[in-house]
Amino acid sequence: TLAICEALEIEEFHMLGHSDGGRTATLVTEAAPSQIQSLTLVNAVGTGETPTAQYHLASRTVHDVLREKLELIQEGLRPKDIVLGSLSSLVYDVSHPRRVALEYAAIRSSATWPLLGQIAKEIPVTVLQARSDALISFEDAVSQASAHPSINFISTEGGHNNYHCHDVQESIVQGLRT
Repeated sequence: TLAICEALEIEEFHMLGHSDGGRTATLVTEAAPSQIQSLTLVNAVGTGETPTAQYHLASRTVHDVLREKLELIQEGLRPKDIVLGSLSSLVYDVSHPRRVALEYAAIRSSATWPLLGQIAKEIPVTVLQARSDALISFEDAVSQASAHPSINFISTEGGHNNYHCHDVQESIVQGLRT
C-alpha cells in the first residue's frame, strides 16, 4: 500500500479496512501515521470473544438475511450473482480451512483495540460494528470501545458483510469527513 502510494506520489490518504483487511489497514497506519488522514474499520476489530450460537440465532434471523439480500438486489445486484457469490465463499471456506481459521482468529483478536487507542491520539479512528456480526460479539465490542474513548465507535445494522448497506456507506463517508 505504501509503495503504491509512493509510486503514485500520493502523500496523504485515508485507510479503510473491512474484516481481515482491518488488520492490514491498522498495520499500514501504524507504519506510516504521518501519511494517514483517518483510519476506518468496518466489522474488523475483534473482542477475543465469539458470539454463541444462541446469540447469533437470536440476533440474526432468516428475515435479516433475506432483507440484506433484497437490499443487494434493489441496489442492482442480480440474484444469480448473490447466489454464486455465496457458493464461491462456501467453496473457499471448505477448500482453505487453515486460511479461514487464521482469518477468523485475526478478526476475533482483541489485541487491536489498544493499538487503535494509541493511533487515535494522532489521527481520527472510526470503528463501525454490526449488531448482528457472526464473528464479533457486539456487546463485547461496545465494552472494548468504551475502554478506548478516543475511538469513534458507530454501531450499524446487519451482519458482518453489511458494508453494502446505504446507512453503513453513509457512516463511512461521515467518518472520513470528521
